[in-house]
Amino acid sequence: MAKSSGSYKISPLNGQQQPPATTEKCPEAATDKQKPKTAWGLIYLCTFFTFSSSVQFTMFLTSMWPFMRILDKSVTVGFFGLVIAMYSVSQIIASPILGIWSNRIGKLKPPLIFCNLTMFVGNFMYFLVELFPTEQTRYVMVISRFIAGIGWAQVGLLKSFASSASVTKDRTKATAFITGGVAMGVTLGPALQMLFTFIDYPGVPLCAFGFCLNISMFTVPALFASLVNLFWFQETYVGIVGQKKSDNKKAVEAAAPAVPPYDRWAVGVCYAMRFTQYFIYTNLET
Repeated sequence: MAKSSGSYKISPLNGQQQPPATTEKCPEAATDKQKPKTAWGLIYLCTFFTFSSSVQFTMFLTSMWPFMRILDKSVTVGFFGLVIAMYSVSQIIASPILGIWSNRIGKLKPPLIFCNLTMFVGNFMYFLVELFPTEQTRYVMVISRFIAGIGWAQVGLLKSFASSASVTKDRTKATAFITGGVAMGVTLGPALQMLFTFIDYPGVPLCAFGFCLNISMFTVPALFASLVNLFWFQETYVGIVGQKKSDNKKAVEAAAPAVPPYDRWAVGVCYAMRFTQYFIYTNLET
């Protein structure tokens, strides 16, 4: 009798050969890792930007009128209203232009850098207003607030970025963060102005190259706002269809999901509501 080797091959009962065992990963698990996720880090950073932009709008409202009266006794309330209005006028002009620019280049960072640069220049000009002759200070304020207002147009860009940098299930939450940043800035702006009231006018003189500038409770907020505008930003999009340079533009457009046209009446109502909101707010603050 032949000696057995001790190992036997057992066939399945139905006569079919079983497939060999595999150690490959589950495709569903691999797919979960590749799913786009909301860039919460950038959402939080955008929230800070909207907060700082709103602060730079409201922080000057409580101190601007007495500061203008100190610089020029002949300034009128009507001219003060013009200075306040310049911030919003420049935003009205800049917002659609920046939106078109961002859509054309497919990026958000260049318009944001431009907005923060203009806000820095406007606030720094406000900080240096005392260096100008008395009869010119009112016009310097008009120009400085107009330039700074261009920077506030970035709020609209940041809101659109929150939509494109978040997945569908997180979009409402991401947009709420951006809107909350605006609300916090509008609320805390006057409070931040109050932090600098201990530096009473004329404050601390700063002289260099034959010029003297007083650092006081009126100019420190502008300096603080200028420093806030130094930032770092890196874009990422998960809510829009990407396109590489080598891709066929028509093929990408054909593969993209069909998007219905926006509701013009709904947009008009939103415009009217926002106009009414800021009209009442600015009227009460000034």
